[in-house]
Formats: sequence, structure tokens, C-alpha cells
Amino acid sequence: TNTTVDQPDSRGRQLLSALDYLTQRSSVRTRVDATRLGVMGHSMGGGGSLEAAKSRTSLKAAIPLTGWNTDKTWPELRTPTLVVGADGDTVAPVATHSEPFYQSLPGSLDKAYLELRGASHFTPNSSDTTIAK
Repeated sequence: TNTTVDQPDSRGRQLLSALDYLTQRSSVRTRVDATRLGVMGHSMGGGGSLEAAKSRTSLKAAIPLTGWNTDKTWPELRTPTLVVGADGDTVAPVATHSEPFYQSLPGSLDKAYLELRGASHFTPNSSDTTIAK
């Protein structure tokens, strides 16, 4: 992100800009399959991953990790989505973020919900090898 106060819509645009750079101008662009791109982000970056998926329907996956966004409904998403929440999250409680995100996704969408037990908002950023797998 550009600043810590960047909102999810800005973070979504930044994720897409990073993918564009990776596939068009980076030194590894010839080794990247531009037809198989996904986005993942934590907190407001997780909200940004949903914003990016809404904007670019060609994405193959979106993964908001303990995502935060003021927009709670995503019926227009067509990107396969894994929503990850944490039962001890006090920053983006699952009842007001991860669960509504997941529940608003279209029923026909390839989607999944994972809630980390005994976890906080920052657990996805830890070096916990179980989560890393």
C-alpha cells in the first residue's frame, strides 16, 4: 500500500497495478501465466482483494484474510473466493466482516469460508507453519 490509511478500494487498485506490472513490465513477466492470476490481502488489503475481484472478473481467485471493508455485500463477484476469518478478531469481527462477505457471495460461485479458531486479526501475518501450509 501507499499509506496505512489507504482504504480497500485503493488497495484493490494497487493489487491490480501490481499484477499488471508483474505480467507486463517485470523481469519475470515471461515466466508468469497471465491467465491464472489471483489476489490475496490482509485486513483492508483483504477488502481490497474483493474490490479487485469485482473490478477484474478474469481473476482466478480472491482470498481476503481477516478482511475489513465498509462494503459488506459482494453479489456481483464472479471470482472463486476463499474468505478467511478469525474467531478472536476484534478489528474485523467475523460477524460484521468475514461472515457477511461470504454470505453475500452468489450461491453459484465457487467459494469457501474458513474460520481460524483461537486466532486474532493478525494471526494470518504470523509465522505459524500451520497457516502457512
